[in-house]
Parts: sequence; structure tokens; C-alpha cells
Amino acid sequence: MKNLKLFILLLTISVVSFSCGSDDDNQSSTANKLVYGDAEYQLKAGTIEDYGLFSDGIYNFDIVLVSSQITTVNGDPTPTDDVFSGVYFELFTDNASNLAEGTYSFGSTVQVGSYTYADIFINATENSDSGFDINSGTFKVL
Repeated sequence: MKNLKLFILLLTISVVSFSCGSDDDNQSSTANKLVYGDAEYQLKAGTIEDYGLFSDGIYNFDIVLVSSQITTVNGDPTPTDDVFSGVYFELFTDNASNLAEGTYSFGSTVQVGSYTYADIFINATENSDSGFDINSGTFKVL
């Protein structure tokens, strides 16, 4: 069911692909990677959806980062690999036009600089249920 939810999210998120590279020679060894337990998954692509105004002065952006390239199929973003891993975050900011830089923390209420829902999915396919909720931690936007 959660993979179905992820697939629906991937299908409904408008595509804004971005590069996961940087010219910074001082990157940490986990740059552009999802580290879960002893396994590392290279994040190759992602999407960001601007859902606009959530409430007074708070704007909603959703991010999906995956270990696969993404292609557009019938107008919807779709991983090109049959099996992929990644993360999904629903983030809240006070910036109406872009996801503001900073650290977003998990919380049960919507406020600037928070996320209230996030998923991690490991070795997912369009038809499998391999995702589970993230319920603590931070997400840093650089």
C-alpha cells in the first residue's frame, strides 16, 4: 500500500529534475547518498512539487530523491529503474517561491522549518510495499 502511495505521489508530482552534483571539493562521504543501516544508495535524481500556500505565511514543498534516473511518462515523473530506493519529505517554509535553505525538523504540527510526513523506501518497485514512515530527525536544504 505504501509503495502504491509512493507511486501515486511520483505520478502526481510535476517534474523539476535537478542535478545532485557540486563543485565543492569538501563534500562529506555521504553526499548524494542515502545511508540506511550498512547499505548506501546513490541518489541520482529527484523531484520537487510546490503545493503553494498551506496556511497563513506557511508554504508546502514536497521532495522525492531516488537512486534511479527519472523520466516523464504521460506527463508524470517515473523512475527508469525497475527497483529503486529513496526518500520522500513534505516540508514547510516561509518562502513562497522556493524551498528555503535551512534545517527542517520532524514535528507533529505544521510550522515553518518542519516536516510532518516522510517516507523511506528501500528496493522498491511500482507494485511492492517496501516503504515506511520516518518519524524523527532533520532534513537539511543547502
